[in-house]
This record gives sequence, C-alpha cells and structure tokens, in this order.
Amino acid sequence: PQRKYWYTSRANDMKMPKSQQAAVARYILFDQLYEHKMEMVLGPLYEFEHMLEARADKMMESAQQYLDLVAYFLIAATALFMISSVGLVMYLMSKILDLRAGSMTEESILSNTHNQTTYRVAI
Repeated sequence: PQRKYWYTSRANDMKMPKSQQAAVARYILFDQLYEHKMEMVLGPLYEFEHMLEARADKMMESAQQYLDLVAYFLIAATALFMISSVGLVMYLMSKILDLRAGSMTEESILSNTHNQTTYRVAI
C-alpha cells in the first residue's frame, strides 16, 4: 500500500490550515500501510504469546497434578499416623493395666484404699 500524504517538510506542513494538518496526521497514523505494518509486526508476537500461554498452561496443569498428589499423600500419611498413634496408646494402656492387675493380689483388690490408689496411679 502507498500513502497518499507523506511528510514533505516542516515549513510546507505549517502552511496548511490546522484542520488539514490534523487530517494529514490522522491519515499518516491510521492509514492502511500503518495497519499492514502493525499486523506484520504484531502477528508473530501474538502467535508467540499464544504458544507461550499454551506452554505455561501445560506446565501449570502438571504442577497442579503434582501438588494434588503430594496433598493426597500427606492426608494419607496423617491419617495413618493418627490411627497408629491411637493404636499405640491403646496398646500401652493395656500393657500398663495388665502389669498393674498382675501385681495385685485378691486381698489388695478387695481393700478399698489400696484399690483406689492403684487405679489412680495406673490411669
């Protein structure tokens, strides 16, 4: 595309009326050649931007999947830890109560004072 108006000289442009100067300036800035050049420059940039966004989206999706996997692993590990902790506490309590019960005689069990102090210490 060829431009109808083009810069000739400052002195020549200053001789034109202000409205014509504005029309020439608008024409130079927004004519078909300008649109064509902008399209030639921005086209590859837009294409690169779309490729970059697609790559970033894929990377973000894979990172999100990895984080989801880590979160599920941590949830499972926490649940396993809690279950094993409760089981360990129950096992230790049963062993302590078994030792206390094994060390008592029938007479000491039937006496109130010894019975209360023993269970206070055991629990």
